Amino acid sequence: MTALVSCVSALTAGVPFWVAAGMATLVVTVRPNRRWWMSVVVAALGGLVFWPIGVAVVAGSTVGVLALKLGGGSLRRGVLLVRRGRRALVGGTRPHAAKAKLRKLLRVEDDEFELAGPAATYWVASWAQADPAVLWRATAELVRGFLLWDWPVATGPQVEMRLLRLAMNESAALVISRLVAVAAAVSLVVLTGSLQPGALFGWSLPAWSAAVPAALTTWSLTRRTATKTPPITGSVLLTVASFILYGWLTLWLFGCALAVVPPARFAYTKMSERLLSARRYRPSLGALEGWPRARETWTAARMAFEDKRYRIAERLWAQLAGDDGISPRIRSQAAAACAHVALTSGRIQAAVRAAEQARDLATGVHPVPPPILGTRGRVLLAAGDTDCATKILAEAVKTRSQRRNPLVLAAHAQALAMSGADTESTLVALGKSTRGLLRAGNLEQLIETELAVVSVLAEREPSQAMEERLLELLSLADISADLQIAHEQIKRLEPTIGRVHLLLGRLQLDRAKPGTAAHNLRAAINALNDPSDGFEQSIARIVLGCSLNRTNAGKGLPELTAGTRQLESLRGQLALGRYRRDLTIRHDSVYRAALDALARIQEVDDRSGLIALELVESLKRNALADTLRQENRDHSDSVKDLRRRIEALEASDHDQRQADELARLHEELATELSAEFAAAYLPEAVDVSRLRSAVGDSHALIYLVDLAEGVLSGHVVWLSPAGRATTSRIRIDDANLLEVVDVGRPERRYEVLLTSQSDPEEVRRWSGLAAALLPQALRAELVKTVEARNLIVVPGSVLAALPWPALRLEDGRLLLESASIQIVPALAVLTRTAPVPAPGPIVTYLDAEVSSGREEAALELLHHERVTSRDELLDALHRSKPSGAYIALHGDGVGLKQHLLFHDGGRISAATALTLDWPSWVVFAACFVGHVPGDRGEEPLGLPISCVLGGASAVIGGIVGVGDVAAGRLAPETVRRIVEGKHPAAALREAQLGYVRSKRRTPPPAYWAGFVCISRTVASA
Repeated sequence: MTALVSCVSALTAGVPFWVAAGMATLVVTVRPNRRWWMSVVVAALGGLVFWPIGVAVVAGSTVGVLALKLGGGSLRRGVLLVRRGRRALVGGTRPHAAKAKLRKLLRVEDDEFELAGPAATYWVASWAQADPAVLWRATAELVRGFLLWDWPVATGPQVEMRLLRLAMNESAALVISRLVAVAAAVSLVVLTGSLQPGALFGWSLPAWSAAVPAALTTWSLTRRTATKTPPITGSVLLTVASFILYGWLTLWLFGCALAVVPPARFAYTKMSERLLSARRYRPSLGALEGWPRARETWTAARMAFEDKRYRIAERLWAQLAGDDGISPRIRSQAAAACAHVALTSGRIQAAVRAAEQARDLATGVHPVPPPILGTRGRVLLAAGDTDCATKILAEAVKTRSQRRNPLVLAAHAQALAMSGADTESTLVALGKSTRGLLRAGNLEQLIETELAVVSVLAEREPSQAMEERLLELLSLADISADLQIAHEQIKRLEPTIGRVHLLLGRLQLDRAKPGTAAHNLRAAINALNDPSDGFEQSIARIVLGCSLNRTNAGKGLPELTAGTRQLESLRGQLALGRYRRDLTIRHDSVYRAALDALARIQEVDDRSGLIALELVESLKRNALADTLRQENRDHSDSVKDLRRRIEALEASDHDQRQADELARLHEELATELSAEFAAAYLPEAVDVSRLRSAVGDSHALIYLVDLAEGVLSGHVVWLSPAGRATTSRIRIDDANLLEVVDVGRPERRYEVLLTSQSDPEEVRRWSGLAAALLPQALRAELVKTVEARNLIVVPGSVLAALPWPALRLEDGRLLLESASIQIVPALAVLTRTAPVPAPGPIVTYLDAEVSSGREEAALELLHHERVTSRDELLDALHRSKPSGAYIALHGDGVGLKQHLLFHDGGRISAATALTLDWPSWVVFAACFVGHVPGDRGEEPLGLPISCVLGGASAVIGGIVGVGDVAAGRLAPETVRRIVEGKHPAAALREAQLGYVRSKRRTPPPAYWAGFVCISRTVASA
């Protein structure tokens, strides 16, 4: 603009064209905000040519300075933003890419300025580039932001301004309803011919004045507080004055006013409910959908739902969903309504089943009815599948009907807060989620969105700032003063306000303010009293117990007990292991806090240890124990077909195409098996007394640990033979110790395991691991014991590949010398009944590439049946009833892909092993096949588990790369002792101990500690 003014002014004054063009070029080249120090020079040169040019340059510089100050808050910040904007757009960045880059650069971690006006700041940074496309977009967004207060920037929605806009909308609704009511009353007076002149002390009043009393009465009776504080005094005075003026006509005038007041108040109530609070979602059909019979059933179900007779409503909608005589569109919507009822009642598993039925019924229906999308998204979010829920809810809120559903909008905000997207993208999405509040949201949605914003920012912003934002939400007294919210509308906001109290209490507990946190958490528990808010209520109870425990080590146990049991009862409803695992990950910080508090309480109250045992065992709970207990080894036809196809592909070596097909079949089989496990799963609470009985006189260790960012942290619960349980914290950040645990670095880990344990550095390493992983009291007891004790370990995923026997106690002895170690996925799979071995021979397979002559000689002394190929091994397991199995060959993989590799290229994977009948014990002299990771509700799949499901009670296998020589000596010796009647865990210990003691120096763990025993039966002490 400055250049244009300069050029036009120069030409007007008769300055030669080339001089005017040169001045314009110079002005553009040295824009003040890019070369601010040259603005004086340019102004001086322009003034010499023609004085308006100098004025234009000075004016342009002044405008630039003002823009920098207003947009940035200060001149210094404005220059900083210009620099960032220029850096974002250097190199000819396209406009849409420039927008994203500018957003990131306008807010950085080391920014010392408050980002007060994000849209204005974005405009200043865009204006600094002199790029018309970018500047036009920035200007459009700035104008739109001021008109609708929708700022598309990565700071989330501005609650204060949107709340002000909401108040203005509500006030406008009230004024409009009152004006319409006044107009209706006056129209009624006019249409009935009631306009008559009045008289006062001989003075005649015009006829139109008769409408004034009706208008004033209507205006008075339609104000906000008319129902609470009726305008009695004003009404009496107005009646008297009107009677004096118009006589008995006053009664008709007041009748006209009273006739229009109820409809006006009803209309205002509905509009304010829409703007302020709206939890009243009712499943409904479209106006033209369904046959009369279907509509009658639907109406009856909806009426039952509104009366909170949820069982009746669910049964009626279930009838519609199962009626083959109506269209799939209506049936799918009826199934979605069943899911909504179940979710409202707090029955998550029933909601999952109904949502899946709605999805299946909607297959082929185009477009998919929006209620199905919204309900499925809410159900999946409650079940823990955040990623899938976020995608579905994002599609749902694009439809008009679901934008009006407050439950879907609240779920969308929660899903965005919990999604794994980066913070900036999440905040932008949250800002968009509350655009157009007049049509797509209300006060409840605004609070839910602000909750989600605080949840996202809590990890990177100071806790005090987040606490202040939540306190602003809780100041409903101020909001009520502005919006005049009715009491019943405040009651509908209670669950949302309860979630505010919950998040505020957690933030205050993190800031070491347990007293204030406890106050807010009690308020959250009282507000979250709906069955659908069960998860939040249970978390509030747990955090309240942690807060009370911070103030007094002996307090908090009742709250922790009630909260953990309620949370695990809700999570335990879910039959699918993936959902149970996802919910565990979502609430990981809550579980850790509960175990920390229980560990502190046990110093005062022994009962806390049993509560911790109940909790960690519940977190390990899966369908494996139920499947074994039911002894149902029959599978569905689809599982059998997949297994046959996998077995056929594994019969010989295969090319890349067949390898891809095999991987796909394994994935399909995993999905089918998850469904079968889900069908067998029983949502039973953990029975601690049964666990204590199953463990008997053994020690049991249940680990709940995670390895992240170079730190292994978590808890271990130790159940002693006396039945007492204690909780200990675990934290390992020593890189030397983690080299043994971290399976993500296999080369370095194997290098450590190949180092002799007689080396002083290795002694310190393994002693440090024992001190970190084993409770101190247990170590002290093992040091004092003379005879070996039985130790049952539930390691979880992180510690599943740890060579436990190689740990060193304080007296320098190996853990192997003091304990017989057996691994189980969960204590629930244990049984006291040992299987009776079959009278048949031992089936043996020795691969020529790994077996040794010593191994063959040792097995020749046993009653065995030698097989020499994969087909012969499969035939022997199918045909005969062997007493045991000894298989020596290469192994690798995890899960259903874990396999034994034969020398001819064939293999037996965990998937194929599911088809076989396994003997009571199996010894795999093979690498890695004993590694069974599985944690937090996941089904522990692998070769050992397939063998257990096929009838085996104990499986021995390698968890590291086992040396052929050591395996050829240890494995046959273990088999010999099993044949003599030893428990497999005790037999493995004796073989390992004999090998270690036969050496002058303690050999590397890879030679002897790489085998583990996974056993359902407990070895005697």
